[in-house]
Amino acid sequence: MLLVEGGDGGVPLAKISDFGISRFRELDERTLLDVGGGAAGSGGLREVSPQNLTEAGALLGGDERRFPARLFAEPFAYARAQGLHGVAHAGEADGAASVRDALELLGAERIGHGIRALEDPQVVELLAERRAALEICPTSNRLTGVALEGHPHPYEDFDRHGCLVTIDVDDPSLFGTSITEEYRIVERAAGAAALERYVRNAVEASFASPVEKAAMLGEIERAVAELREQSRS
Repeated sequence: MLLVEGGDGGVPLAKISDFGISRFRELDERTLLDVGGGAAGSGGLREVSPQNLTEAGALLGGDERRFPARLFAEPFAYARAQGLHGVAHAGEADGAASVRDALELLGAERIGHGIRALEDPQVVELLAERRAALEICPTSNRLTGVALEGHPHPYEDFDRHGCLVTIDVDDPSLFGTSITEEYRIVERAAGAAALERYVRNAVEASFASPVEKAAMLGEIERAVAELREQSRS
């Protein structure tokens, strides 16, 4: 599943979500297998024939405090053995250790939320070393009360430490937001150049093929050029 999240020169890059998301979704119809839901076995994955796999990876969602990563080490190991990617929810309901476990026990390549990694500089360093993408959801983090004191804009903190930051939207109908609105929030706080970097990071972090990534980056480049031209006219 392509999770493409959202300039420079004052161009409102938030508009790029209106331009490109449907196009990005057309590039890949693969999905992520959810191995969470409170079940801690690999049976669900083993029911899928490796010869017929069209999935891009295994996803662990939900409350990482109640269902920690260690319970899902086996299904994620199986997924990796089949050549699948791994994504895990961590660093929201639980602290920095949950992010470390997602990386080290599950081999997660993307972390849903992950903002509490900022509680431990060594975990932040590990994220940067592994180039594991952070899917940061500003509105959700604010409304659920998990935003960290002293870190009003955690995407900027992670970015300064060399982490792979992307911007995502968590339960848009529940939190009354959209990916476009999340981009606007980030652009107001961090600037257009940072937002453009985050959207390019999202392409890097996606599980698309190199050809598909090149196509997406080309679409972004054209969209940015159009927006800059519009801002001058």
